[in-house]
Amino acid sequence: MEEKKILIIEDQRESIESAFAFANAIGFQDRLDFTYVPRSQDIDFENLSNTYDLIFVDITLAERSQMNGFGIIRHILEHDHFPQERIVILTGNSKIAEGLRQNGIPENIETVYKPVTFRQLIPIIQRLLS
Repeated sequence: MEEKKILIIEDQRESIESAFAFANAIGFQDRLDFTYVPRSQDIDFENLSNTYDLIFVDITLAERSQMNGFGIIRHILEHDHFPQERIVILTGNSKIAEGLRQNGIPENIETVYKPVTFRQLIPIIQRLLS
């Protein structure tokens, strides 16, 4: 497998970084290249499709982010910056479907619930990158 680039939009990197690192080592022979971004204003929306193969978006970002995860996903989809089927939501919120509906976002976006483990990530990443 050639190297794949994955954008992870998460303001609490330390809470998920080890799961992604283990998934990379165990499931992908370290062929995944992760970029972590803590705030919406750090995202280069115009070049998402040219730069990344997969995007993980935390729904609840810190107040210093201009957009929360719902806003980021809505912006990406409304402006056709990245395909919906390669976006994954990271959340600890059990009512995510309601939040997606309220924000006008399709409910069939892949979702990973926190705390996330490498065992959850490996099959999702394999499927979405194949």
